[in-house]
Amino acid sequence: LLRKLWTEPVVTFEGDFDRVRGVSVNPLPVQRPIPIWFGGSVERARRRAAVLGDGLVMQLPVPDLPLESDWPDTMEEMRRWRREAGKPGDVGFEARLTLDLARSPEEWRATASQWQELGASHLAVRTIRLGLHGVEEHLARFALASEALADFLR
Repeated sequence: LLRKLWTEPVVTFEGDFDRVRGVSVNPLPVQRPIPIWFGGSVERARRRAAVLGDGLVMQLPVPDLPLESDWPDTMEEMRRWRREAGKPGDVGFEARLTLDLARSPEEWRATASQWQELGASHLAVRTIRLGLHGVEEHLARFALASEALADFLR
């Protein structure tokens, strides 16, 4: 329904959960189609993202170190679901990197590279729950990350 509303001038739709007649969004979005991303890390959310959506924003629990977990198998499973559903291309996904100083910026870079090898299309960097105080400390950490991850920025 959302895809229709964002791409067609007038929509009539009857589905399992929604029914609309002669509805429009005016003006239509400039970007068409608008990508639809789902959030979660449980199987139901991953399958929904692979089969119905354009991407997955992973939620807890998700490791910062993907190759030390089962995420390589999880990503292959999502790709298989997408192929079985006849969807073109790969499912996008946003990986996560916590900018703690227990690991060096070089280790952040290695983690980002691992996620990229798995096919991550986006990388969220986090500074929450690190004991940082004030905006300045968070921005300083982001500056370190920006320098360490410059090759990944587009």
